[in-house]
Amino acid sequence: MDSLASLALATETPKDDLLQRPPYRKKEYIINKKMVKHILGTSIYQSILLFIIVFGGHTFIPEGVEGKMNTTGDTSVGITPLQVAAHPIEKHREWTGEYVFNGMV
Repeated sequence: MDSLASLALATETPKDDLLQRPPYRKKEYIINKKMVKHILGTSIYQSILLFIIVFGGHTFIPEGVEGKMNTTGDTSVGITPLQVAAHPIEKHREWTGEYVFNGMV
């Protein structure tokens, strides 16, 4: 219970009047308006970044072992040409292996 309070006391600069400060009210909010703005701003930024990577990453992230740069020669690793040819979306059947394969159907 006292771990967050002790952490708060440990991170504040030591002042003589720190212990003389009156306690917070019982119904006072722990999170203030500035913290809410920072939490919402950070979550919106991270959501936008995540959506860009999930829904658009196949257009700008280079492919690794599954693409045309597969230097192992192992056809059991990654996506095979037969799997690409059998993709239900026609434009994905022409995948060259240059970028991450879009597996969304």
